[in-house]
Amino acid sequence: MSESGCPGFKDLQDYMGRGLMKFKRNQKGINDLKAKFRDAFGATMGVLDIEYDDVIESDTAFADLGFIGQDIVDTQRFLKSKTLITGQDFAKWEWNPKSPLNGYPYAAALYTGFYAFGKYPVAGRPWTDRAIERVNIPEWMAHELRKMGIKARSESL
Repeated sequence: MSESGCPGFKDLQDYMGRGLMKFKRNQKGINDLKAKFRDAFGATMGVLDIEYDDVIESDTAFADLGFIGQDIVDTQRFLKSKTLITGQDFAKWEWNPKSPLNGYPYAAALYTGFYAFGKYPVAGRPWTDRAIERVNIPEWMAHELRKMGIKARSESL
């Protein structure tokens, strides 16, 4: 028996190189699968987009941090500042509201925390992380693919 486990051939490349093992590429199948992945990705990002808004508007999303009865929307400027850029295989969100008093862009301050009036600490509220936790992107993608007839499962990273 040779190293390859294929009698009479020195290795798998030798076996395949002699034309004994032929593969035909199913380009239509590959293209159909890619389209389904793009559709599943788009649907999943749509769910995440809605969840971002829900976390921002919720008055209980950060109750575990002591924010009860408080959302992180400042007269809708924060929510309305969201922009979403998408492509076939990416989605990019940006928030950049500015304070009408001093022009300060406060999205990062809301995420990491800040001092109100320069002296009162306000804990950060990482809304993007909270939304991603709620959606569970790998599981949602697998769910969307299963709806399309593709056997998919998510695994913890």
